[in-house]
Amino acid sequence: MLEAACATGPGYVLTTATPPVVFNCLIAANQADDAVAANPEATPPRCELPENADVLAAVQPWVQAAGLSCQVDQVQWVGRTGNGSDRYEVGCNGAGGAWIEIGQDGSVTNTLDCLQIPANAGACEYTTAAESAAGIQARLAGSPAADCAASQARYMGANQNGRFFELKCASGVGQVVRLGNDGAFQQAYDCAQAANIGDGCQLSDAGAAVAAQGEKRAARLAELGRPCTVTDQRVIGREGDGAQREVVEFGCSDAPLGLVALFAAEGAQGSEAIDCLTAKGRSLTCQFTTEDQIKGVLGQMLQASNRACDVSDYRIAGLMAEGDGQVIEVKCASGSGFLGEFPATRTAAGQIQTCAQAAQVGDRCEL
Repeated sequence: MLEAACATGPGYVLTTATPPVVFNCLIAANQADDAVAANPEATPPRCELPENADVLAAVQPWVQAAGLSCQVDQVQWVGRTGNGSDRYEVGCNGAGGAWIEIGQDGSVTNTLDCLQIPANAGACEYTTAAESAAGIQARLAGSPAADCAASQARYMGANQNGRFFELKCASGVGQVVRLGNDGAFQQAYDCAQAANIGDGCQLSDAGAAVAAQGEKRAARLAELGRPCTVTDQRVIGREGDGAQREVVEFGCSDAPLGLVALFAAEGAQGSEAIDCLTAKGRSLTCQFTTEDQIKGVLGQMLQASNRACDVSDYRIAGLMAEGDGQVIEVKCASGSGFLGEFPATRTAAGQIQTCAQAAQVGDRCEL
């Protein structure tokens, strides 16, 4: 047997078999341990040169190349993959470990956080639940999720945007975060928002999280000066990426047209609440407020302006001059129609013309 030490990376053992077999000191140690466990009298080859004694330092460059923030405190060879890469488990000092796969040329071919490893594929022996949670939380510094003192973490899945992890926070309310493939924070979701991500929150009481978040949103709605005795609420989504406003629909027992709130990040300016008629003009669809309810309110506004109309259909034609209402065409069950202003106060219609009058000034009814 020949043993070689390398300037970088682990050393190697070369057997004198025909043909010779070459494997690094980590693999040699693992195979030797297995051989002795099976036969205490066995004397399998091991690396003995002093230069090969510090295996942790030898694998640290692999860990850095894999993009992991990890001071290696334990390592073992796990096996060889179908593409010929060698798989190693690394344990990290105070952080979550990983499986890293190293090709025959010494390059990193794949990395799996210990939380990502399927139960049927094995498990990390050197990473505790607390270390996994600490490893994820360390990536949240300066993010909206940074105040979650995580005691547990769980991998939920991935899509083209990144990887999703659930955190159990000391407050008892769970948090879901999305990390990019480079491990950088991208977006945070409370458990109420995360109901459709994978199988939802499992580490904490999702029902309590939904209730708590619902109360919080209702309170923010009141701060906007829009009264609403909340009967239902639904997260529609966000205007754009994670930095944009959260869009939430509310069903209100005291607001016939319902409400849609656009919540900016807490502490930021730009939150607003609009009714479902205005929301429709912005291509937002309400579920708690029906079309019949909207038609009923339009009919009441016309009635308050001394225009009788059993509204059977309507069309938003544009915005009022000051942007505080819509120009709407309504079709009446009698076959007649009107075109005019419907202010955001929703108490009475403003300037209204019959379709015949509108045609005389160049406007046109389309319904």
